[in-house]
Amino acid sequence: MASLLAAHGRGVNLRPLMSRSLAADVASLMPTPWVEDKPFGWMDRSGTLDLPPDVSWLSHLDDVRPLLQAANPDSWAWPGEQGVQRWAGVHNGSTLVATAAEAWSSIDVGFMMGVAVHPSHAGQGLGHRVCQFVASSLLSLYGTCALFVENYNAPAIALYRKLGFTYRDVTTLLPAS
Repeated sequence: MASLLAAHGRGVNLRPLMSRSLAADVASLMPTPWVEDKPFGWMDRSGTLDLPPDVSWLSHLDDVRPLLQAANPDSWAWPGEQGVQRWAGVHNGSTLVATAAEAWSSIDVGFMMGVAVHPSHAGQGLGHRVCQFVASSLLSLYGTCALFVENYNAPAIALYRKLGFTYRDVTTLLPAS
């Protein structure tokens, strides 16, 4: 597998997602130096999940950006970006306190991104509820739900594992500069 990826990665903009161990093998076979990009986690699951109460798809997105800025300013998904399809949320009264998005889904994998819980509402199970809602919805539409997670974010990884997701340590390779 490593030799096949190395042969097809030469001179093109191909950046396949692969396990970190495979990336080391591929990099060693490249004729010019390639380096590992920032590693991260890929998590996925199939099956079904019950829909939790009090979570819904948002009809307006005005409150999503401020919540992301407060709780997840490094989010890969933002309202209005290409490929970001819809946002779910949990409200406390009229205030949006937790959110997650469907973004970049394919024909057989629904993709969850943009998870955020307002810091003043952390530890109340809101992240679990909003992620369970989005994952349940995506599983019913696509059969599989996946997400990226920072490999050092142990609380997020633990939350996704509680929801039945499996973790894989992955990366991409870049030509050395």
